Amino acid sequence: MNECCSHCHLLAGCCLHPLPHDHKAILCCGHSASLTMEEIETILPKIPVWEAQEKQLLMQTVPILPTCLRPVYQALQCLEEHERYLAAFIFGPVARGVAVEQSNTDVFVIVNENRANHHLNHPMIGGVHLNLAFLTLEQFEERTRKEIDQSQRMRPVTIAESIIIFDKTKKLHHMREEAQLLQPRATSARERQALQSMLFQCHKKAEHFLEEDPPTALLVMHMDLVNVLLAHYKQQQKWWVDPQHILADLSTWDLLLTQLVRDFLTTGEVYAKFQIWSAIIDHILQPLGGHHPLPAQNCPCNHCQKDVALLLEAEIR
Repeated sequence: MNECCSHCHLLAGCCLHPLPHDHKAILCCGHSASLTMEEIETILPKIPVWEAQEKQLLMQTVPILPTCLRPVYQALQCLEEHERYLAAFIFGPVARGVAVEQSNTDVFVIVNENRANHHLNHPMIGGVHLNLAFLTLEQFEERTRKEIDQSQRMRPVTIAESIIIFDKTKKLHHMREEAQLLQPRATSARERQALQSMLFQCHKKAEHFLEEDPPTALLVMHMDLVNVLLAHYKQQQKWWVDPQHILADLSTWDLLLTQLVRDFLTTGEVYAKFQIWSAIIDHILQPLGGHHPLPAQNCPCNHCQKDVALLLEAEIR
């Protein structure tokens, strides 16, 4: 081992020494020679222990919370001292970082007794209102299973977007890891047809009012914008996000639509706005097969096909 002063260490930094299984040893720059086999054999058995310690440290790291929520966090931490309480976590807008100043804080506390119920409590801690429920681990697991099974779900499950305060059994950490791997399900042919019909109607509705009542045309376009974007997220299998995050999120996977939406929102003249609206609808309809007149949007099932055919036959008579 060579001498290493603070000056040369700051200039030279640390040395990386390769280890088996793609591990690397980071040593002071004073250790210029390669590691001996004896040193390597001493280090290798300690790696799993160090990895476990690092994982435990990450799980215990205090999350970044607004200053006003520190009393809430500390109060929940105190529950860890009691045998009855197994875990506690914050979820909802606060955990997603989109809460406004007056937002209530959503909290679940997991208890080890069957007396738990689903009733909400609304205490105040440090001036912050809580939406607080106590559940057993089994009740929360069942609640999460039901969330996952919801066919129309457009948001990640609750535990996926949470701040875990403590977790004695480590089951919540495991559930969160699994939940964060879930992806939105693919849309069926019938759902894609329904989305196509809805988008077609959104365009025709604005077009109808454009000449007769321009202010109403502006109103319906703005009111339909969220539904149009929601349809795009659904057919592209993307999780829906909070309104204030839509443009930022959309820019990570659809730059063209992001720019169209920005242009739409910043354009005031109704006819120019409708042109952008048409471009938005065309862009979202493209992977669905484009514009189709409504008669081509009938349900493909045999029963509906037969009933519609009979109806049209009666019209001809």
